[in-house]
Amino acid sequence: MTAEQEREKALVALSAFGPEYGASHGANHGPMAVDALVAMGGGDAVAGFLGRYVRILSPLPPGVAPLRGDGAEAFGRIERWADLVALVGRELEAEPWRRVLSRWVPRLAPGVSAAAFHGLLRTAHASRALVAQETSLRLDELARGLAYWAARFSPLPVAAGARRGLTPAAALRALAPAPDALARGQGLISARIEARAPAHPELAGAIDWVDLSGEPGAVALRLGAAAAEVLVRYEQSSSSSFALLHGVTGMGAVSLLVPHLPDDAARVLLRHAWHGLAALRVCFAGASDLRPVPAPTTPIAALVADAVASHDDHHIKLTECCARGFAAGGGDVFLEAAKDR
Repeated sequence: MTAEQEREKALVALSAFGPEYGASHGANHGPMAVDALVAMGGGDAVAGFLGRYVRILSPLPPGVAPLRGDGAEAFGRIERWADLVALVGRELEAEPWRRVLSRWVPRLAPGVSAAAFHGLLRTAHASRALVAQETSLRLDELARGLAYWAARFSPLPVAAGARRGLTPAAALRALAPAPDALARGQGLISARIEARAPAHPELAGAIDWVDLSGEPGAVALRLGAAAAEVLVRYEQSSSSSFALLHGVTGMGAVSLLVPHLPDDAARVLLRHAWHGLAALRVCFAGASDLRPVPAPTTPIAALVADAVASHDDHHIKLTECCARGFAAGGGDVFLEAAKDR
């Protein structure tokens, strides 16, 4: 069976499950991890990963009521996820998927960090799968990703800022951490952002601190490298480290999406993606007295092989994202980030 056939088989199996699972409302990583495995050449590992992973998933939830118009009434309401899937699905039946994407992404971009970037992530992985082959299962997966992004929509506060023209790395260093950034504890990453971000004195204005000019793909790569630097070099606790890896994969998802968006939509996504990364930094990373990035000691091929064999969703997604960032010229920091899981 080819890798693309393994992917299609996996999507059939995953179609029976909802966007979240368990009492903690963890995001369903199944479709994203399957895409990452295929991208790393690990199609043979898809069945083994999925056989273990589906055991934790929750059944497909029912809808509440059909949505009309643009679906805004369902934004931020996870119980309306199935209704949003149906709405986006109807649009995908009527129009090319990139056109639907270009309409939804700017609307959803202000809520990019909601559900720890997983709406963005699921959408981006679905888009890459559609590039490989356009099928009804993959169009449905794109609808599910956009619907999840919408159903967990929670925008960050925005205000006028005093700084302009910084690089992403410099702007992240300039932001002071929240007083409890390194606090240990349980709870969803997004819930902790929602609780901490409004109280931060500079975060709302930081949305416009960064110079995001240039080719969108190159800008997204700079955001990814800055996110990897935070994961590798900033002070953190074990629980905050897990949160910070989502900044790397989140910015990697932006890199996957921007090639499919018109320039104006890509710019909107980049602006809010930067802001989401800034929120993650202030809420989960400590002082920026940076540790040096050690010289690489593990070849990327070995990191990939380890991830493919791990059957661990976060390990798979982070390594694929870092391998892609390193191959695109993002630097050795991506190799080190791939080991920090």
